[in-house]
Amino acid sequence: MNGALTPIESTNRDQESKALKKDKVMPKKELVGKVISNKMQKTVVVAVETRSAHEKYEKPILRTQKFKAHDPENKCQIGDRVRLRECRPLSREKRWIVIEVASGQGILAPLKDVSEVANA
Repeated sequence: MNGALTPIESTNRDQESKALKKDKVMPKKELVGKVISNKMQKTVVVAVETRSAHEKYEKPILRTQKFKAHDPENKCQIGDRVRLRECRPLSREKRWIVIEVASGQGILAPLKDVSEVANA
């Protein structure tokens, strides 16, 4: 047959392509920011600053974005530096989870049991 696949061959090819797609997992994004609010239960609001150059004038621009993140241990305080990792949607606005906390400007320390929430 001129290039046409039999039904059995096409089924095998589909199964192989699905297996390859399962092996390829996109890396999770990570951000570092500062906690600006911890008034909710197990949720913090984190401000993440990014620097970029203006397209025309090339002056550095500082942009701030706010993200709501899951804090499973209610450990974060206002002013802490935290590392966030992208995860599945946990609520209407929460798509990030806190994986490390540093009080003030100190060294980031990892949290326990973060993988259970992110992978569930």
